[in-house]
Order: sequence, then C-alpha cells, then structure tokens
Amino acid sequence: MRWLMPLGERTRPDVPSYADCPAPDKSRALALVDDFGHLFTVPAGMAAGIRRGTDRLGHTG
Repeated sequence: MRWLMPLGERTRPDVPSYADCPAPDKSRALALVDDFGHLFTVPAGMAAGIRRGTDRLGHTG
C-alpha cells in the first residue's frame, strides 16, 4: 500500500499554526511513500526545499 499526503497551505495569516489540507489534485506538492511512518519525515524535507527554492535534488523550479 502507498500513502499520499498533500502539502498543507497556510491560508490564515492570523493563525500561523493553521494549515488547510487541499485535495491532492489542488495541492502545490505531494508526498508518495510506501511506509506510513515516512510521511512524518517528508514535511521537514519539503519545507527546507521550499525555503531554499529547490527540491531535494537541488533543482530549482
């Protein structure tokens, strides 16, 4: 079984800890993993890449 998680979107600037979870087809980014436990390590890597403006391989886009 594979697990899919969309990137949450911070849509409420007045509540910085709140993030909407868009549908996968509306999301800016997705994580697809084979092990559910891996979903908890993916957001940190995605956030770091977004801050750098690159993906995990260093590609800009």
